[in-house]
Amino acid sequence: MKRRHNRPGTWRGHAPHGIALVVAAMVLCLSFASVSADEGLNVLVSPNRAYALPDGQVQFTATVLDGGGSEVAADLTWSVVPSRTGLISSDGLFTSLGVEGKGVVRVVATYAQEMGAGHAVIEVGSEPPLRLSVVVRPPRAAFRQGETGEFDAIVTDSATGMAVPADLTWMVVPDHIGAVDASGSFSATGDAGAGRIVVRALYEGREGLGDAGIVVGETSGPGVKIRVIPRHALLRPGEEGQFQARVTDSAGEPLDVEVDWSIIPVRLGLIDGEGLFTAGRDEGVGRVIASVVTEEGPVRDMVFVEVRRPGPGGVRIALAPGQVALAPEGDVQFEATVIGPEGDELEIPVDWRVRPEWLGNITADGFFTASADYPEPSANGGWMGGVVASIETGDGTVAEVARVFVRKDAPPLRLDIRPRQPRIAPGEDIQFETEVVGAGDSTDWTNEWAVFPANLGTITSDGLFTANPAFGDPDSGEFGPHEGVVAARATLTDGSVLTDLAHVRVRLPGQPVRIRVSPRYAVVPLDESRQFEATVIGTGGDPVEAQIKWMVVPGRLGTISPDGVFRAADLPIDPGEWQRPHGYIIAEVTALGGHVFRGVAVIVLDLPDAQIRVHVTPRSATVEPGESVGFSAEVLDMEGNPVDLPVLWHVHDPAMGTIGPDGVFTASSAVPGGGMHSTRIAAGVIFNGRTYWDFAMVHIAASP
Repeated sequence: MKRRHNRPGTWRGHAPHGIALVVAAMVLCLSFASVSADEGLNVLVSPNRAYALPDGQVQFTATVLDGGGSEVAADLTWSVVPSRTGLISSDGLFTSLGVEGKGVVRVVATYAQEMGAGHAVIEVGSEPPLRLSVVVRPPRAAFRQGETGEFDAIVTDSATGMAVPADLTWMVVPDHIGAVDASGSFSATGDAGAGRIVVRALYEGREGLGDAGIVVGETSGPGVKIRVIPRHALLRPGEEGQFQARVTDSAGEPLDVEVDWSIIPVRLGLIDGEGLFTAGRDEGVGRVIASVVTEEGPVRDMVFVEVRRPGPGGVRIALAPGQVALAPEGDVQFEATVIGPEGDELEIPVDWRVRPEWLGNITADGFFTASADYPEPSANGGWMGGVVASIETGDGTVAEVARVFVRKDAPPLRLDIRPRQPRIAPGEDIQFETEVVGAGDSTDWTNEWAVFPANLGTITSDGLFTANPAFGDPDSGEFGPHEGVVAARATLTDGSVLTDLAHVRVRLPGQPVRIRVSPRYAVVPLDESRQFEATVIGTGGDPVEAQIKWMVVPGRLGTISPDGVFRAADLPIDPGEWQRPHGYIIAEVTALGGHVFRGVAVIVLDLPDAQIRVHVTPRSATVEPGESVGFSAEVLDMEGNPVDLPVLWHVHDPAMGTIGPDGVFTASSAVPGGGMHSTRIAAGVIFNGRTYWDFAMVHIAASP
C-alpha cells in the first residue's frame, strides 16, 4: 500500500499585473527551488505548522537572521490572526481559546533599525500528524563553485512546539550542484544551477522534511538591475516575439552576464535562452521573467505578455500530445490537426521544428527522437524545450507548441494527479489524489497542495477542493466561468520532488431549465449596440416561453434593455485589462417554484490602443494601524521609455487610511482590531485626454 502524507502548501508569490495568477506561484510548479534576496531581517518560526487541542498550548520560537545569514538577538512582537483562534504571550506561548479552526501566528522582529516578519499556521481541534516540523536555516543561500557553507535544522513536535533530538540526514537536490555532509556542511563542487538543501529528520519512528533554496554559480556583485524590453507583448497563438534584457551594475553601466528566461503560467508558451518567445495554443495572459544570479540572490524583472486568438477568419493548429516527458534517445509521435475558421479540419501539411535544436530531431511526419547528449547542463533533473508545428497563411504564421521534457534518468518517476481536467460548479467539492508512477508499492511521499489563482477555491491538506461559491453569485463581482490550476508537489523520502497539475474549469451548474444566450461571444466597440437573444429549454428538452431578465456584469461595461439590446459604455482605458475589459451578459429566468436559472454570454469591449502604461510598486504591502508605507508609480510609453506625467493617488476605501501626493499611505489608527483588513491603492495619469491607472493592495494587520 502506498502511503501519501498530505500537508497544505502555501506557495507564495507576487501576482502578475493584470491577472490573478499566478500565479507567480505557477513558476514553482517548474522550479520549487527559488531563491530570492529578501530585504530586512529573515525570521524563521518553529514549528512552522502546529496543532493544538481546544484547551491546549503550543510553544513557538523564532530565529532571526540578518542579511548575511547570521543570527541576531532581535526584539519580538507576537500576534494571532484571527484573534478568536487564541492568545500568545510575549515569549511565544500560544493558548487556544477553544474555537476550532485555522489561524496564523505572526511575529515581527526589530533589530538595528531593520524589521522582518515570520508566520506559522496553527490548527485548533485537528488531530496532530505524526510528522515532525523541520525548519532549515539559513532558508536560502548563493555559492560560487568551490565555496562552502553551513546549514542547520530546527526540529520540533508540531503538537507541542518543543524541540526534539532527531537524527538528521542531509542531501542536495539535484546532486550535481554540490554535496552536503552529515553535519549540514555544504560544498559547491559541481555544476552551476539552482536547487535545494533537504534534510530528513527521524525521531521515535516519526519523520519530517525541511529544505532551503540554494544557487550555485558565478554571481554578479550587489546593486545589479535588470530591465526587460518590451514591457508588453500582444501575440497570436503560435506567434513569436523577441524579448531583450538590459542588465546594469550599481553604477548603471551595462553588464554582459547570463540571463535566465521563464514564463508564468508555463502553458502560455515557450521561451528560449535568448528571450525568443513562442506563444502557446491557448489564449491567456501572464509574465515573461528574466533572472540574473547575484551575490544577494537572483534579481528579476517581469513583463506582461498576452496571447489572443485571431478573429473569426483565423486558423489554428491542434497538437497532441501537448506535453511529454522522455528519457534521452526516447521517441514519441506527434499529431497535428489544422482547424479552419468554422471548426472544420483542413488537409494541410505542417512544418515541424524542435526548440532548442539540440533537444532532438523530428521527421516530416512528426516523429520526435530525443538526443543522446546535450551541450547544456540539466536543470531540475533534465532539459526542457518544445516541438513546434506551423503553417504559413496569407495573414502570417500559425503555429502550435508542445512542451518536451527530457529527463536524465530513465525510467523516470512521475507524479499523476487525478482527475486531470475536472469541470465543476461554484461551491462544488471534488477530491484530488496523487500517485507516484514507476515507484513500486513501497514508496512513501509527502503531498503539498496549492490553488492558482488563489480565488479559484480552497483545498484541504488531503486534496479536497471546493470551488469558489462567489462565481455563481451575480452580485459578488466574480460571477461567471473561471479556470485555474490545482498543483500537487510530492517530496519523496530521498528528498527529490515531483510535481503535476490539474486544469480546473468552474462553470455554472447544469439545471433542469437551460438558457442559451446568442451570440455566446461578442466584441462590441465603445458606445455601440449588440442584440442578444435567449432561448429557454424546458425539462423535456423543448423550447418554452418564459420571462427573461437581462443583466450586465459588471455593470460599468454598459446597459441592456428588457429585449436584450446591449449598449457598451464609453469607458476610459484600463491598462490593467489591456484595452479589452470583459464581462457577461446574463439572461435570468425564475421558474419551478421560485428557482433561478441563468444563461451567460461573454462580451469584450473593443477599446482603442493604449499609449501609456502605469506600474505601481510594491504590488502589496502589510502595515499596522497608524503605520505608513511608500508607493511609487512608473509611467512608460509602449516602448518602455519613461514619461514625465503627474500621478494622482487614490485610496479605494478611505476608512482604511489616506495617501499623499508623494504616494505615502498611512493606515488609519481607527481600523477595528481582530483581523486583517485590505484596500486598493490606485495611481492614475491623464495622457491625451485618456485616463490610465494601476493598482496595489494594502493589508492592515490590526491586533485584538
